[in-house]
Amino acid sequence: MKSILVFFILIVIGQQSVFAQEEKETIFALDENFVGCEYSKSKFIYVRYKEHDSLYKWSLYHVAGALIRTEETKDEDGELTNGITCFYNKNGRIDSLHSYKNGIADGDYYYWNDTGAIAKIVNFKNGVFVKERYNLERSIRTPLPSNLEISGLEVESEYPGGISKWKRYLEKTLEYPERALNLKKAGLVKVMFIVDSDGSIKDIRIFQSLEYSLDKQAMQVIQNSKKWTPAYQNGKYVKSYKIQPIIFALSK
Repeated sequence: MKSILVFFILIVIGQQSVFAQEEKETIFALDENFVGCEYSKSKFIYVRYKEHDSLYKWSLYHVAGALIRTEETKDEDGELTNGITCFYNKNGRIDSLHSYKNGIADGDYYYWNDTGAIAKIVNFKNGVFVKERYNLERSIRTPLPSNLEISGLEVESEYPGGISKWKRYLEKTLEYPERALNLKKAGLVKVMFIVDSDGSIKDIRIFQSLEYSLDKQAMQVIQNSKKWTPAYQNGKYVKSYKIQPIIFALSK
């Protein structure tokens, strides 16, 4: 099932601010050589989020700008990669997504082209190259299940009440983070996510990054939404992939 661009949400904020570092979150300030330093002298920030005892999510950002890399590790020191690692280009858009198991390449590697569509998929099994395939359907922008039959699509997944309710939820819930206000950051964030076969939201990742606190706000609001009506295909409910664009704008 293809990802679909639902609509753009425009969030315009005057002086409202909301920001608090979570208990599970640690932010490290790094200088131009990626060495720890005082925040006032930092060029990059490295954000570590503890999902649970064996899953830590790391995000490397330009201090006042977009994502450079995200990765998932088993340990709090970030030494054993386990899960998904994403790399972003100089404009903050996803460039590639890699899958690891206990530090070894395992699963699909996705590579996006300059138009934002997936250009190539490379598969590994336990560190060994298996196959490589190229995406001939240039509209596909998010990873697809390997067993998906595009021609069998019957009903797309939907937020309860449809697009109008989803738009209302986003407009009501999204807030402008204090950090972004102080940096006077505004622009576009795109979030990709899965609506699973039971309607739950999972695998939320940044597709187009803008700045740490704005990316975080966009992902949190989608994470906290209620269950969707899942997609329906070939007589059963299936997972589907979405991209949601959100524009953050400061009032003049």
